Amino acid sequence: MPETGEGRLRHFILQNVTETAAYRYPGLVVGRGSSIPEQDRIRHGGALRRQIENVRGEAASAREAQRDAGIEDGIGLQVEFESFPEVRLAFESLARERSGIELLNVRHEGNKREL
Repeated sequence: MPETGEGRLRHFILQNVTETAAYRYPGLVVGRGSSIPEQDRIRHGGALRRQIENVRGEAASAREAQRDAGIEDGIGLQVEFESFPEVRLAFESLARERSGIELLNVRHEGNKREL
């Protein structure tokens, strides 16, 4: 970039062209709104706990059969999540590899997502 002479580049110097304004919350929160129906969280949580308790007995039997067969790797529990229509799931946050939780599959079917 030449500094002197005819080839010198002109620079813009802007003065008095900015305006300060207080922050205003836009009022839009992703994931909230009428597209997600109200849920009975206590009843749903209780149903999930009962399902997990039912699986525990089956898991113990499967572990025993696995040991008898000489298989040393542990068995896991696969959980499937399904979104409401037009609602995106934050599936990236579900994987916790350090804790042994891995995301195996993400499926998009129509306007729903399944994990």
